[in-house]
Amino acid sequence: MGTVQGTLYGMLAADSNEPMVAEALNEPAPSRLYPEPLMSVGAPLKLWSMQRRAGREL
Repeated sequence: MGTVQGTLYGMLAADSNEPMVAEALNEPAPSRLYPEPLMSVGAPLKLWSMQRRAGREL
């Protein structure tokens, strides 16, 4: 979706009269990720816990 969205934003920016360009420029900046040691341990644990919880719901 990111490539398609970038292409569409580029096409809209070329037509500067579009109100969607202002909306796209006002989107919040991306958030920072946690440092690597936390991501390499925390992300798999989070996924494991979510999968385990989903298994209980079924």
